[in-house]
Amino acid sequence: MQHAELLMEMAGIRIDGRRPQDIRRLCHNFISMNSDGGLYLEQGLNKVLVQIHGPQEARKKSSIEQSNDKCNAVCRLLQAPFSGTEWKKRRIGDKRIVEMENTLNQIVNEIIILDNYPRSDIVIVITVLETDGSLLCCIVNAISLALMEAGICMVEMMVACSVGFVRGPELCLDLNRMESSSGGAFMPVVMKSRSEEVLFLQLDSRLSVKDLRSALEVATIGCKKVKKYLEEAIRERNAATLTNSNNHMMI
Repeated sequence: MQHAELLMEMAGIRIDGRRPQDIRRLCHNFISMNSDGGLYLEQGLNKVLVQIHGPQEARKKSSIEQSNDKCNAVCRLLQAPFSGTEWKKRRIGDKRIVEMENTLNQIVNEIIILDNYPRSDIVIVITVLETDGSLLCCIVNAISLALMEAGICMVEMMVACSVGFVRGPELCLDLNRMESSSGGAFMPVVMKSRSEEVLFLQLDSRLSVKDLRSALEVATIGCKKVKKYLEEAIRERNAATLTNSNNHMMI
């Protein structure tokens, strides 16, 4: 086993067979049942389901007062007990879930044009079915595609990709669970697809300014690959919807 890993390292191949700047396979399916827009997305072994409810009339007066007549976008994260390596039922108020919800709320409220939906709520329900590293990036990509499916106006499409050091000085894209927990620097990055403005970045390790700049450049390459996939996905969806509507008109 060690001999095989040594050969893979010498060939520049990661443990799952990818090159350092390869992202994992993306696969999606649009689901609009009981929601205004929904999406099932797989990114590697990460599997998430996103449902968009709204825009709808704000239920609580406090939310209207706090938002100053703007839309109030809220993310709710649900994690299946079988989603991780161990069977674990997450309780309400779980620290990790609350932290991720707060991060997602911050990102979503930055990207949605809230002024277009005054005194209304947009509820984004995320169900995590399976996790395998870089979960936040997978969720952000799923939300971005689901918002476009629901017709929610955004400043720009948002894309996300993680970057980090796995073995040696070479940076790798879209780290899986084993790679992200190997002890090297790990950094998920969320940015706007067109302007490449960084919306969110998290780094728990220390990096020099030079390494940080290099990590951002590599993360941008990964985000561009995700952008290409998301654009093709929504383009195919719109073409299929237009074809179906034309068929109904002919009938």
